[in-house]
Amino acid sequence: NAEYMGLFIQKFPKFGIYVVMFTDVMVTFFHFFVVFFLFIVAFAMGFYCLFQNKPEFYTIGYSMIKTGVMMIGEFEYSDLFFSDTAPTGSWKVVTLLFFVVFAIIMSIIIMNLLVGLAVDDIKAVQENATLQRMAMQVDLALQVEHTLPAFIRKRFVIREQIIYPNRVSAPQSLINRIFGKDESLNGENILRNLNVAQEPIDLVKSQQERLMSQMKKLIVAIDDMSKEQGKIKIIIEELSSKEGVSVEQDDYVGEVDDDED
Repeated sequence: NAEYMGLFIQKFPKFGIYVVMFTDVMVTFFHFFVVFFLFIVAFAMGFYCLFQNKPEFYTIGYSMIKTGVMMIGEFEYSDLFFSDTAPTGSWKVVTLLFFVVFAIIMSIIIMNLLVGLAVDDIKAVQENATLQRMAMQVDLALQVEHTLPAFIRKRFVIREQIIYPNRVSAPQSLINRIFGKDESLNGENILRNLNVAQEPIDLVKSQQERLMSQMKKLIVAIDDMSKEQGKIKIIIEELSSKEGVSVEQDDYVGEVDDDED
């Protein structure tokens, strides 16, 4: 029932992406389960030999279950080493060393490795979430369409439709100009959205286009600066004429005296 419920939820794009994440993480876990199981068996056999007098390690099966439970943090340290049935003497030292190795490998390394694998799978799904959501929408629409009677499908079928991808409304065009968005369906935008590797000549052309646009901006900025300088010069000349001060423009070229250090 849970499997059918998950498949049913997966049909809805808004919730189905989480089902995809769950299935990807589950598949990765099953791929890693062989190594994971070998570690559990190895440590379970060690605990069975060291704590065979305790009920939770009385058999190999119980020892494997207890080892799996200890991985999530349920160590029961005081019961293992400070109870009446705890090992003593040199066995206690060996047991403590074995327990420390188990805590480092299983509780820290293996568990964090599982978390890292899960995070990597979720990140990969999120990067392609939009594309997968659209694919789910298409699958859902096709399945719903096939469930409808033929006469209903024929009535609502679209025979022809003309789409103008670069035609936008006036408000949307104004917003794009204000925020500098270029959503036109040109070759550069298609390659960028598809993450297609460009040819070297295409990269050179795109760099030339960017440099040309930057040069145009610099030319406009220089023209504005020259206009502002002209205005400042006129103001200075007017102020000097009122004060009776003559202003002459001289070009001074500094000369270096050889006698000076």
